[in-house]
Amino acid sequence: MAQTILDGGRPYLDAWDHKPPMVYLFDALGLFLSHPQGGTSWGVWSLEFTIWTANLLPLFYVVKRLRGVRSASVFLGFVLLEIPFYLQGGNQPTEWALISMGPVLALLFYPGLGLWKFLPIGFLCGLGFLCKPNCVSTLLASLFVAVFVLTSWDKFKAALFLAMGFLFPVSLCWFWLESMGAGKAALDAVFHYNVIYSAAVPMPVRFLSSIGITLTLLKTGVGAIGFLSFLFLAIRSAVKRAFMRNWVQTALCLATALEFASICATGRGNPHYLIYLLPLLGLSSALLVSSWKLPAWFDRLLSPPVVSAVCALTLFTGTCLQADPKLDAEKQSLLSANIIFRHLLPGEKYFMIWGAESGVYFGTPKRSPTRYMFSYPLIARGYLNDSEREEFEAEVISKKPAIILDVSTVDRISPPLDPSRSGPESDLAEFDRKLYRPAWEPEKLREFLKDGYRFIGKIEPAGWPLYARIRQH
Repeated sequence: MAQTILDGGRPYLDAWDHKPPMVYLFDALGLFLSHPQGGTSWGVWSLEFTIWTANLLPLFYVVKRLRGVRSASVFLGFVLLEIPFYLQGGNQPTEWALISMGPVLALLFYPGLGLWKFLPIGFLCGLGFLCKPNCVSTLLASLFVAVFVLTSWDKFKAALFLAMGFLFPVSLCWFWLESMGAGKAALDAVFHYNVIYSAAVPMPVRFLSSIGITLTLLKTGVGAIGFLSFLFLAIRSAVKRAFMRNWVQTALCLATALEFASICATGRGNPHYLIYLLPLLGLSSALLVSSWKLPAWFDRLLSPPVVSAVCALTLFTGTCLQADPKLDAEKQSLLSANIIFRHLLPGEKYFMIWGAESGVYFGTPKRSPTRYMFSYPLIARGYLNDSEREEFEAEVISKKPAIILDVSTVDRISPPLDPSRSGPESDLAEFDRKLYRPAWEPEKLREFLKDGYRFIGKIEPAGWPLYARIRQH
């Protein structure tokens, strides 16, 4: 999608994806910095590291200033131990949405800044909303402070500044999309599709997801400490009825509870989502330990350099022990496919990916024959109608891509183009079956593939079937 923007195309119209628009704008800026035609994405990762650092430093400074070095070290440990969850994903909406977490809480909790601080708080929350719409826990916590903590006209002014700051980036983004005629398509992809995607998760699965997320936190050890600290602070506030007197603690508990509920509501239980939750749990632990009376030597042991060194050793060891050969195999397959498409059939304009590995398009001079770079929207139940799917098939058939790569053997959700060459059937989760199969089978594409293409091999180690168009003499 970011490459489409850089090429002068229209997001959501010329290329389809269901992530919010700010993610693609960040990606486009990163690709522009790293010269995407060279097939490198270092600019994206550098920008993402900058966002992560901007999330860490302001809040670390505020915790150190208000609660001391001990609390700041505890918070630093939680933030550094997010890194394994970063390595699981990369370039995900939750990571970009961190821009609305650390700086917002730093501004909210730091005293003496006046009511004007709610203007940048709203602006940062608006950016976070444009990265991931359900990461609004800090926005709601800020609204709680504005409405229930402040008094008289101050609460009205703070709420007004918060709304003005929030609406500014959201309005700018909307006008940008509307100027290209892509506003309606963006709403359809970002909200309509994602609502369908989330609604497919049965309630029992959502309940099990909450248990799974809790167990994931407990297994990480440090996450268990943060989770127990959050529970202790919440219970203490309830027992002492100190909600307004200790509003910082109350706002933090509210943001943490909302974020945990948001993660559980997805029904996915993806540990990668915890990167937005762990800093909040780190703050709970930092507030808790600040009230403890500990000997001086223990405070020296919890100094930031010592914590950083221990976390670095832990991260290195954990990364080595938990390396996933399956992920390495998929990355190797992506690299192999990218190399093939960069050098195969010069002069051809289109090739096609069937499945969910649209990243193969990155860094190649060839493009998808349709706006659907991967097949999920085509097979999702209740999203596209039959006429839209027929338009997709007609466009592929008319443009006759030079190469077709079937990666459905990886996601196990997309129906294979050639069932005889597909891998073994896998057990889909209940919500995957409800959302996808058997919503649609690409029969016309199968006939098109059978009549006009020949099988030329597989891209290993993933075993992706590769088909080349039969040239007419």
